[in-house]
Amino acid sequence: MWRIPAKQQVLRFLILGSGDTYYQAGASAASECCLAVLEMCSTEAGHAELLELIKSVSVHGRAPKQEPTLLALAAAIVHGPTPAAKSAALQAVELCARIPTHLFALLGHVTSMSRAAHNSKGWGRGMRRTVGNWYTSKSGRELAMQVTKYKNREGWSHQDVLRMVHVGPETLKDDGARLAMAFAIKGPDAYAAECEKLTEASADPESVAAVVRLITGITAVGAVGVTGAEAARLIREHGLVREHLPTTLLDDAEVWKALLMSGHGMPMEAMVRNLSKMTAIGLLGQRECADWVVARLTNADAIRASRIHPMKLLMASRQYQRGHGDKGKLSWMPELRVVEALDAAFKLAFGNVEPTGKRMMLALDVSGSMGTAVPGTSISCRQASAAMALITCATEGSCSVVAFGAQLTPVAMKGDMTVSQAVSVSDMDFGATDCALPMLHALENGIAVDCFVVYTDSETWFGSVHPQDALQQYRAATGICAKLAVVGMVSNRLTIADPSDPHTLNLAGFDTSTPEVLSMFARGEL
Repeated sequence: MWRIPAKQQVLRFLILGSGDTYYQAGASAASECCLAVLEMCSTEAGHAELLELIKSVSVHGRAPKQEPTLLALAAAIVHGPTPAAKSAALQAVELCARIPTHLFALLGHVTSMSRAAHNSKGWGRGMRRTVGNWYTSKSGRELAMQVTKYKNREGWSHQDVLRMVHVGPETLKDDGARLAMAFAIKGPDAYAAECEKLTEASADPESVAAVVRLITGITAVGAVGVTGAEAARLIREHGLVREHLPTTLLDDAEVWKALLMSGHGMPMEAMVRNLSKMTAIGLLGQRECADWVVARLTNADAIRASRIHPMKLLMASRQYQRGHGDKGKLSWMPELRVVEALDAAFKLAFGNVEPTGKRMMLALDVSGSMGTAVPGTSISCRQASAAMALITCATEGSCSVVAFGAQLTPVAMKGDMTVSQAVSVSDMDFGATDCALPMLHALENGIAVDCFVVYTDSETWFGSVHPQDALQQYRAATGICAKLAVVGMVSNRLTIADPSDPHTLNLAGFDTSTPEVLSMFARGEL
C-alpha cells in the first residue's frame, strides 16, 4: 500500500469523519486525521489549501456531517502559521457556521484548542469580533428565528457566547434584531418592556412587526392548555417550527400537518428526519400529505437547493423501511410511495452525472474489514460502497460489477435497481482482502475495461500479486491503458493506487462530488 498526501486524507476525514476501522481503534484513527490537519496548518500554502477544502465541503454540502469540518476550521483558526492565515480562517466562519449549532460546536473546539496550545482561557480579539459579527450581520427576522430555534447546543447558549463577545444593542440592526436579542437573552419581561419603544423608534417598522409576530406566536404556543388545533393555527400564522413547540403537542397529527405544509413547507432535512414520526401518527396515511412528501422528495431542484446529503437519505430510507426505531417504542407501517421517493431522492442528491461512454468495472470490497460502520451511521462501509456504485451503474451504458475479498464473484447490479436492492447485493463476507482480483479477473476472462473503480478501505495484505502490478499486467496484455480509481471508504491514509502513476486517482467515499469527478477522470478531463 501507499500513503496518500495529507490533503487527500483530510478530504476523507471531512467527508467520512473518523471512527473504528477493522485494524484501528477510533481514537487512533482520529489522531491520525488530526495530525494530517495540523500538517496542512504548518505552512501557509497548506493552510490555504485546507481552508479551500473546508469551505468547499461545507458550502456545497459534500459531507453528511459538519463536525469534522468545524473541527478542522477550529484547527485552522488556532494553529494558523501566520496572523494573516488565522485571519483568513476567521473569515470562513460565516460560511461554515450557518446556524447556532455549528457556531457553538466551533467555539467549543476553538476554546479547548486554545487552552491546549497557548494555556489561554479566552479568545483573541479577532475571534471575538468574528463571533460578534455572526450576530450583528443577521436581519431581525433571521436572528429571531436562529436564537429561538436553537437556544442551546453543545453545552453553549447564546447567553454564554454574548457574555464573552459583548454585543451591545447599538451594534444590532434596527429591524427587529434588538427585540429578538432582548427576548432570547433577557426573557419575555424585558422584551415586553422594550417592544413598544423599539417598534415606534425603528426606521424599519415592517421588519420589526415581522419579528413581533414571530415572538408573539412562540409565546402563545408555549402557553399552558394550547390545543393541537390552536397550535396548528399559530404555526400557519406565524411561521413556527417544531423546535418552538412544547413536546406535549408533538403527538398531534394536525400540528404536524401544519409544520409539514404551511408556508414554504418543512425544511427538507427536517422532513426526512421526521418521516417515521409522521407515519406513526397517521399523517402520511392521508393522501394530501403523502403527495406533498413524495413531490418534495422527487423534485430535483428542491433536493439540490436543500443540500441534503445522500448518506442522510440512505440512513433515513433504511430506518424508515425497518418500521421501528433503534430506541424507544415508536413503530410504524412504512408507506411504499415514501420508500420509493426516498430511493429517488438518494439518486437525485448526487446531481446530474454525465455518462463517460467508457467501459467500467466497479469492484466492491466485501472483505471482513469493510463490515465496520461509516462513522456516525448504522451503514457499513460495504453497504455504502454498493450505494455509491449504483450511481455510476445507473449512469454508464457499459458497466460490470464485481465483489471481492479473498475471492471474487460477479454481481448482478443494474442501474434501475432500488438502493435497497443494490445494498443487499453487497451482503456477503469474503474474509481477507485481495484488491488485485478485479484486474486479474478482467485479464483472465478477456473483459475490456477502460477504468477500474475499486471501493475499498485499502487494508489489503492477501494475495500473491500487488494490485498495481495486476493493473500493469492487464495494460500490457490487452493494450488498453486502463485507469484505476480508488474510492476510499474510511479516513485512513492508505491507497492501493501508485501515486506516481498518472492514470490513477484517489477519491473519498460518499463525497457528493465523487460520481462526477470519477466521470471526468474516466473521460480524460482530469
